[in-house]
Amino acid sequence: MFKRIKYFMKNLLPKGGKVLAVACAVTVLTLTMAVPVFAADPAEIAITAAMLEPVLGAVMANLAVILPIGVGLFAIMLGVRIIPRIFRAFIG
Repeated sequence: MFKRIKYFMKNLLPKGGKVLAVACAVTVLTLTMAVPVFAADPAEIAITAAMLEPVLGAVMANLAVILPIGVGLFAIMLGVRIIPRIFRAFIG
């Protein structure tokens, strides 16, 4: 694997510069180190409801805050568009 990275770096350095080569090397190394995580035995991976409970709680808490604000902003935007049209309809 490192021979491929070395070959890639030698061909890329004259063409694209050192910054691009370093960025590509870091990306390739990060991806190659992440592969064993995904190559684990599927029988050992078990997602339970207890694992998802904090995520679901966080999503629900954020929705409880964002939804009223979003509805209020939507109402303001809608009012700004509709009220002038109503006035124009009666005046014009």
